[in-house]
Amino acid sequence: ECDEEELDELTHVSSLERAAHTTLHLVQELRSSTAEMSAFTSTQSSSNTTTNSSSSDSKNIDSSNSNNSLLPSLHTPLPDDTEKAQLLLKLAPRIRTLEREVVKCLVGRLEIVLGQMKIRKMEVDSDVHDDDDDDDEGSK
Repeated sequence: ECDEEELDELTHVSSLERAAHTTLHLVQELRSSTAEMSAFTSTQSSSNTTTNSSSSDSKNIDSSNSNNSLLPSLHTPLPDDTEKAQLLLKLAPRIRTLEREVVKCLVGRLEIVLGQMKIRKMEVDSDVHDDDDDDDEGSK
């Protein structure tokens, strides 16, 4: 039965490790996607601003109309990386929740391990003191 408990413990720790690794990867992808979307939107807005500010008022109307035809519409497919980034951004709340839960589990597990280590150290220290007391009594 001790082997089963150890196997369950090992399975649990292994699962936590996989969850932490997966969560870390998702968080890194989310950060990358956030940066990518920021760059994409700033590039789009800066190109519109540059074109519009370089024309006179009458040309502004013509150029803004031509810009509208160049701007992506809802039906214009986005680059693959941008679509992936948008998907990850939509999943951001779930990824953050997963990250919180995994960290909570890891902290709980770490507290258990540290508590067990403290108990073992106290047991070893008390055994050493008991052995010292036995040696002192034996030498008297």
